[in-house]
Amino acid sequence: MIRAKDPHAFAIPEPRIRHIAQQLEQLLSIVRLECDGRPVEVNGFRLKDLSQWLSYTNSTAMNALTPISAVCNSRCDFCFEENVPYAREQSLMPLAEAQTRLKYFTLEDGRSLFPSSRNHMETFVHPRALEIIEMARRRQPDKLFWITTNGSHFTESMVSRLAALKPIIFKLSLNASDADANQRLMHTGRRTAVALDAPRLLQKYRIPFMGGVVAWPTLGLEEIVETVRYLESFQAYAIRIRLPLAHRWLKRPTNVNLDHHWRGVAQLARELCRTTSVPLFVEPPIYWVNAILPEIDGVVQNSPAARAGLRAGDLIRTISDKPIRTRIESESVLDELHVRGVTEFSIVVEREGHTIESLIHEAPPGTDTYPYQAGYFYRGENFGIFHVEDFRLNHVQKILDLIEAHAAHDVILFSSKIVASIFETVVEAVPEFAQRIAKINLYLESVEENSFGGNYSVMDSRVVEDYARVIARRIDGDIHPDLILIPDAFGSPWGTDVFGDSVQRLVLQFGIPVERVDWLLVYGREV
Repeated sequence: MIRAKDPHAFAIPEPRIRHIAQQLEQLLSIVRLECDGRPVEVNGFRLKDLSQWLSYTNSTAMNALTPISAVCNSRCDFCFEENVPYAREQSLMPLAEAQTRLKYFTLEDGRSLFPSSRNHMETFVHPRALEIIEMARRRQPDKLFWITTNGSHFTESMVSRLAALKPIIFKLSLNASDADANQRLMHTGRRTAVALDAPRLLQKYRIPFMGGVVAWPTLGLEEIVETVRYLESFQAYAIRIRLPLAHRWLKRPTNVNLDHHWRGVAQLARELCRTTSVPLFVEPPIYWVNAILPEIDGVVQNSPAARAGLRAGDLIRTISDKPIRTRIESESVLDELHVRGVTEFSIVVEREGHTIESLIHEAPPGTDTYPYQAGYFYRGENFGIFHVEDFRLNHVQKILDLIEAHAAHDVILFSSKIVASIFETVVEAVPEFAQRIAKINLYLESVEENSFGGNYSVMDSRVVEDYARVIARRIDGDIHPDLILIPDAFGSPWGTDVFGDSVQRLVLQFGIPVERVDWLLVYGREV
């Protein structure tokens, strides 16, 4: 069976497909195709040489496949994907497509085909999800796979089969450990009980998982605490509390002041993290941490860091005698030590005004240290030291280099309000950055009148028209920029937004160079 896809749904991942469709439609409006003198009805096209379409890079074979399901068995109150007014495919990936994607995934450099036009929904709704994951594992036997799920299909037989596919980590979107609260929030029906038993089975089969809680306003603070304790009891690798976003098309809108709600949840998390035995963090991170400082945000259970007595809140001063000044520097040094195969080194932290020196050392190979396993985790966490996402100094360096390359003097730099304050902190803290910024007129702008409405203004907009409105307003106010910098938050290497509009339209509209820049994403911890 041939499944035709809407070419307009590829506006983000591969806009050239939509362009080809438009060109063919224009051509067919003036000519009729024939074969042996008979008319040929054209209702689609097929890409000829897929080796010419390796336009993405992925770190794993599993990432080269996902999402394999654009269907979900939950109807979560907070679901961002439902009701959005742009084309999204709702389908399951056929095995033939999975085979093709894996065939063209290159192990050497991770080059892969553009992703499907599916939005990411529940992986294991796909009746052949296990087969597809097994295919990915055969393609890449030893690489760590991260997979997101609500756990509602995790029967014991399913989890036992998944255990044979290690190394694997699940991002488990549990959200509420109380059955009634879970059903009220997620509407998963009869599978709620299966989902709530998933942490126990994952622990039983020694499969690490990151527990997730979306702190929707209808979920009480006491229910969040109960869920955190529940996930902790089954040795979650970490627990993420995600502060919710709302847009104008949300099926169950909330009248709660989300900014006030966010701050309340973040305060609760700050109190909880010092009493939980697993790392607990909040996204967006600015509601959670002191930006830039090399603070330990959590320690993975049974890890070298845990055995060394490190705690959440410790401020790292040196690693292997190297002074540490930022979280990103800490991540980089830990990664370097891991890549070099170093299994023992010293670390000095500051705790409550006291300096403490500890020795980090890996357990012997084969030791069961669940949920920690060397090499399993996110960058910088190879020894169990957990850091949240933070602004990277090289982002500022690249921005300044771009400005100098354009010989620009009046520059508009777009940023969400959340990240803007971190950017200003970084620039003020680094004399070189401050000196270079002082030579230009830099206008830091945020998009508030956004197309999505709701509280989406906390993020960088993914709609080109939002940026156009702000630029036009600035120009009308007698500010004439000679360079515009936009965070690369569009979700594709092409700079096309969710409606298929391109950032290059801004160049044509205003006659000003536009560059997309690397930037800290508000919700950044995805693998």
